[in-house]
Amino acid sequence: MKYFQEINSFNIKNKKVQRLLILSKFIKNKKLYLKILEEETELIKTLFKIILKYFYMKKSIQISNNPKDNIKKIEDIISKKFRLRKEFETISKFISLEKIHKNSAMEIMKKGRIIMIDEKGKSKNLKIADLIDFSKRINKIKNEVNKTIIRDKYKKV
Repeated sequence: MKYFQEINSFNIKNKKVQRLLILSKFIKNKKLYLKILEEETELIKTLFKIILKYFYMKKSIQISNNPKDNIKKIEDIISKKFRLRKEFETISKFISLEKIHKNSAMEIMKKGRIIMIDEKGKSKNLKIADLIDFSKRINKIKNEVNKTIIRDKYKKV
């Protein structure tokens, strides 16, 4: 039952992100861009949980207490089963970008992009186009997961 609640939660969060992305076309605001980044990262974490639980329920993987091992399992599933290696690499990049955002000493908006500067002085750029691309990749993975779930559901019947 909790599995389906997480799918429902994912769909609600996804609609929220889509609304924020539409809003960002009209309002160029640093806080809005960062909010979208945070929401999309939460969205992908929820999607990863759904994928892990689905394959755990099918008894095709074992979930460990080590999050790095679970991420490696998700990477294997996404790249082998769904053939979406490029999407996983982009998602990994965005998760690291969100970590940089949380630890950044300063964030500046300049020419439609956000420049995040960490404590060491290194900077990373974030554009709204990157956020839109990230959202499309999340939805592509979600659609592949949904196809697999539906296909497996009808195989059993």
